Amino acid sequence: RLLDLLVELARADEELQREQPGNVRLCSLDGAVGLLELLAHGGGAPADGDVDLAWNPEFLREGHAVKDTLHPDRIVIGVQSEIAEKVLRELYVRQLRAGVPLVVTDLPTAELVKVAANAFLATKISFINEIANVSEETGADVGNVARGMGLDDRIGPKFLQPGIGFGGSCFPH
Repeated sequence: RLLDLLVELARADEELQREQPGNVRLCSLDGAVGLLELLAHGGGAPADGDVDLAWNPEFLREGHAVKDTLHPDRIVIGVQSEIAEKVLRELYVRQLRAGVPLVVTDLPTAELVKVAANAFLATKISFINEIANVSEETGADVGNVARGMGLDDRIGPKFLQPGIGFGGSCFPH
């Protein structure tokens, strides 16, 4: 995994060297928090500093990628400059006009939003799977336990279906 990240970082570094001044490079790769800062300050950007890096994590559900791209529930962007923010606001103008919430932050915070969201969903799934084990041992009905939990607005019913585990390309990150 580390080797794959280093290869991707080297490839991105090479591409940044060829960028034209005034460009905004939008990244959405999944990896360790801080990789984009490393790229931004590790010699990847041209010496004149005219290429802005921006981070725009995607929050796509399996089987719903097109719908989630066209109608996201939120947009998170990590930017280094007002210029990059302006470019991304123009990119998402239709979604923003439709009332989609926008979170504008720095690069590492935007990276961590993605990682934290995936970690929370994995935790929720793992939790209900453990409750299923307890239910099996005690004779409780895990379906009703999950329903009762999910009716709490602070918890909600999503990701409270016990199963064999969880998957998806982003969960391991």
